[in-house]
Amino acid sequence: MNKLNLLAASALLAVAGEASALTVSTPDGSVTWDPNYVNLSEIDWIGQFDFTQFYSTSSLAEGADPVLAGAVGINTVLGSLTGDSSASGYFLSGVGEIYRINEANPVSCTTPSCELTFSFGGIGLNNDQTFDITNAWAKIYINDLTPNFSNTSINQAQVDAVNEGSLFLDLEFSSLAFTSGTVENGVVSATFNIIGGAAQPYFDPQTLTYTADAQFNTTTNAAYSNGGNGSIYGNTQDLPEPTTIALLGLGLLGLARSKREI
Repeated sequence: MNKLNLLAASALLAVAGEASALTVSTPDGSVTWDPNYVNLSEIDWIGQFDFTQFYSTSSLAEGADPVLAGAVGINTVLGSLTGDSSASGYFLSGVGEIYRINEANPVSCTTPSCELTFSFGGIGLNNDQTFDITNAWAKIYINDLTPNFSNTSINQAQVDAVNEGSLFLDLEFSSLAFTSGTVENGVVSATFNIIGGAAQPYFDPQTLTYTADAQFNTTTNAAYSNGGNGSIYGNTQDLPEPTTIALLGLGLLGLARSKREI
């Protein structure tokens, strides 16, 4: 084997032998996962989460903290829906925590208090219980969170803390619909386009899929859901360092030259 051919093989082996752990770091912590958790699959970033959501008459500006005091009792919302496709005047907002990625439970962070949190808003509710996502948004943060998030005893301090971290992913809704149930106790499915955030370059394709289940207590005319949970799915990949890319290019050049010499 000539020197160029040997160099090419070495470069390709260096790329193939890179560690599988992937770390995304921000000022508020670093999150690590295995980008090859499921081999030969377009789904290898699998998150489990808890969340709380509520309806209000405020559409909520992008990235703003939801205000629990503005939440409307679920019976009031249900009683006002006329069944047609027009806007109801209510908007869906919420906050949550991704507590697991793949097999890492809790999420693998650099500090014990580091968490992945998220918020969403701007989702218009129509009178026929469909959604208007024209101005909908969602964001995932790496967050050194205090106090810790709870989906059974949410308070404003927890809500405010969720959005204080560094942006992990910035998302826009491409779809959102109930797959079963209703506004009171429905299961929804959503898809997102990834449009920013520290982890954006590692996702291929630049999309996420989300399924979630939330229930409101109509007996108490609850203003926000209790015990909401769900899953979020995507695919990630390693990004080679610039030196690795250079070696790979040199290796491929060597292989091409070797082929010409045969």
